[in-house]
Amino acid sequence: MRKEGRLAGARDPTTTDSVEPNVSRIAVEAQLERILASRIFAHSENLGRFLQFSVACKLDGRANELKEYSIGVEVFGRGAGFDPKEDTIVRVQARNLRSKLCAYYESAATRDEIRIDLPKGTYVPVFQAAAETSLTPSLAPVTTVVPLRRLRSVHLLIGCGLLAGAVAAYWFTQRSPVAVKQPLILMAPFTGDPNQQYFANGFVSDLASILSQAGNLQTARLNKAVATGGPDLFKRISKERPDAVLAGSISRVKESLHVAVQLLRPEDGAALWREDYSRNESGIFDLQEEIARSVLHQMHVGPQRASLRATHRTKNPLVYDLYLRGRALRSSDAARVAHEEAISRDPNFAPSYAALAGIYSDPYANKLGKVSTPRSRAFAARALELDGMLAEAHVANAQLLGYVDLDWAQADKEYRRALELDPGLLSGHYRYATFLTKLSRLDDAVAQVVMEERLAPVRTPLHSMERIRRISPTVRRTRSTCSRPMLLRKSGW
Repeated sequence: MRKEGRLAGARDPTTTDSVEPNVSRIAVEAQLERILASRIFAHSENLGRFLQFSVACKLDGRANELKEYSIGVEVFGRGAGFDPKEDTIVRVQARNLRSKLCAYYESAATRDEIRIDLPKGTYVPVFQAAAETSLTPSLAPVTTVVPLRRLRSVHLLIGCGLLAGAVAAYWFTQRSPVAVKQPLILMAPFTGDPNQQYFANGFVSDLASILSQAGNLQTARLNKAVATGGPDLFKRISKERPDAVLAGSISRVKESLHVAVQLLRPEDGAALWREDYSRNESGIFDLQEEIARSVLHQMHVGPQRASLRATHRTKNPLVYDLYLRGRALRSSDAARVAHEEAISRDPNFAPSYAALAGIYSDPYANKLGKVSTPRSRAFAARALELDGMLAEAHVANAQLLGYVDLDWAQADKEYRRALELDPGLLSGHYRYATFLTKLSRLDDAVAQVVMEERLAPVRTPLHSMERIRRISPTVRRTRSTCSRPMLLRKSGW
């Protein structure tokens, strides 16, 4: 996107007139240039034009022109027949622009002197000096002498106030926790090249994993049959009471990656937010994290953890492609070949080591004979060595501890650690529930399945619950507790 050195229609930039208290025109124009040149706005040409137009109108005293109709015509090229009631382009892009500005100031501009905001309910931007938004304004020193008796009284009051606050905080956090409903997003498979559906599915699955790290957002995944279910789709998914549906498309052309993402209103499928991204494939992990931050912002929640982390990072895009291909093939021999090629190209790629450990230790799918255990153990150890925060590596290690070493206490600890690292890891929940049934810990197994639904409301794996019911008829009554509509996929895509 071409960034002009001076705003269209702007006055002489050497002027120092103030557009708002403590904010000069030159400072606003300089801040606008910094924003447009940032990584967050680098590939958002439409939003860049929107911001330039609104800032120019405000600086030139033409704020009254910032109406939905004029923005649609001047910025987004709609014709004279543009009807804002029928075409919501301006409102949708205004939400996108607010999200981008928020992301910019959260991640890239902690030392910027000017803040440009677009308040909700208006298209007129607001300019503020950084000092105005500071939470710790400087105070002039106070030299008033306070009598000693009065000072002691003040200290007593402050002490009582602090004690009362501490007691109240303890009471509300420890004695009477209030359950807060977490927003639920249904994630539909992204569309794209049918021959590369594994890549699109893997991209969305990893995006869901990043979102689950936030700790205050639930994700559930629609299977392909339901996501393409026709005009009654939104009527059918309304039973899940989601707050939004995330959908999109993804395409790869040579080394370029093009992704379109949108949040849809579950009642009727109307667009709540949409953004298009174009990146080199080498930037796919930064893109996943950027999309996750934007989704959290649109859902009006922020990550409880300090940062969101794409867990399957590699410098070689082909390695990630091989990993997603192998993951789609599950525990087959073709999956093993794909993962082995991935680690041959990147010997430090922990996710494929963890996947190979799982393939070799799978007590049901593995047909490789005596060589399986030592290889599985070596792969699991290598995965943990490379990335001790990788949930899949802890699951693979738990499989060995539980089924080979019969160290059930350590296996239980590893399963718990995996689900702590990635609460949305469906295979982890399933394997843990299966492990618990092997120990006849039926109540724990049922509790784990119920927890799976609460943490990531996805249909419980049917064979897991059937295994529990076969072992003990007393848990058959859990059918009503744990069954969910077939709208949601039982595990993975």
